[in-house]
Amino acid sequence: MAPSAARARWAGGGGPAAARVLRVAREEAPGAGAGAGAGAGGQEWERRYPEARGRQAVWRVRDVVTGAEALFNEVRSGKPRGFRGGGLPAGGAASGSAALDPLASGGPGRCDFCEWERMTAADSFGRVELPRAVTASNLFRLGAHHGLCLFKRHEPLGFDRADLGDVLEASQRWFEAARTAGGGDCPFFLWNCLPRAGASQFHGHAQLLLGREHLPQPRRLWEGDARHRRAYGVGYLADLAEAHGEFGVAHCVSSAGGAFPSSSRVFPSLVPLQDMELNVVGPGLRDPSFQEALFQALRFLIDDCSVTSFGACVYSEAVDPTSGRPVLARVVSRGASGAQSSDFGSLEVFGGASVGKTDPFALSDRLGEFLRATCAGGAVSPARAGNHQERGMGEDTDASQSC
Repeated sequence: MAPSAARARWAGGGGPAAARVLRVAREEAPGAGAGAGAGAGGQEWERRYPEARGRQAVWRVRDVVTGAEALFNEVRSGKPRGFRGGGLPAGGAASGSAALDPLASGGPGRCDFCEWERMTAADSFGRVELPRAVTASNLFRLGAHHGLCLFKRHEPLGFDRADLGDVLEASQRWFEAARTAGGGDCPFFLWNCLPRAGASQFHGHAQLLLGREHLPQPRRLWEGDARHRRAYGVGYLADLAEAHGEFGVAHCVSSAGGAFPSSSRVFPSLVPLQDMELNVVGPGLRDPSFQEALFQALRFLIDDCSVTSFGACVYSEAVDPTSGRPVLARVVSRGASGAQSSDFGSLEVFGGASVGKTDPFALSDRLGEFLRATCAGGAVSPARAGNHQERGMGEDTDASQSC
């Protein structure tokens, strides 16, 4: 997307929901070398990176409900990288991840999670097992009810629609069982994929926590949601999705499957915690449209954006959310698996802000093309066919620009 087009879409300001949820401000930043002694000696960087010389527009986007903040500067896309090597081999994200697989190149035939029956423990209330997923107790706990949901497929980036659907359904059943066992009613689903995202095991798996109070970030979200409802008579997540729709970046995934038709929205966050954050707002973990939208978001990052490591979570107010109150899934890229530098620096850790590296409008345009190709009965490219052929949604799933 041309810089002028991106500026125009930011300057458009959205609509009423955006006014309630987002604050967008434009700042003029002096170009590099604008201070005393600028340009002395005709430095090489001026010739190599001329775009850094001029004044730069920085867009500051703040979510007034959660306090999240992001900065976008299109000039940063040309920033040089000072490291050598690293990264995964050529051949795509899924094939490249084999470089990290402990079972590759003559390693042991199966890992602990492949051998879940022998090498993992059941929770006190037992396991949830489905054809493509199974739960286990986390041996290294973060609370009284801390479980795992394991893909039965070993390769962590090769999951298909049925794999993810079983993981989400098994996770919901685990939360219900843990609540019955006295685990509280504040669930948290998290998924670290590969080492860059903090995973300790190659084999794909999610972590499940249930407590009597939410972790800090979801707690702030639900407290903000309560204030938002009192002030505006509408839920925060509904407004968040609507605000992104007003900026033209939200896409709808609807489903006629299940007991009732449903729909979810998927969009690049305008206030991302990390690069290329995608959000899904939908009815809940076992809802077909939510499962499909989350699947499409993940496959888009892996297949179209060559993401090789990601972090994901689902915020839900309760194990069974109040009728009409949606849940929020967040997915962020964690950078190339072989990269030497961290994608999480002091600005994020101590400043509480992030630097938007990828233009969310361009990302939304690409996401829309991906959804039209894979969700609405369009042709699926050969590179993606293996992951989409078992979606199981058929003509019951559709994608469009608005719900």
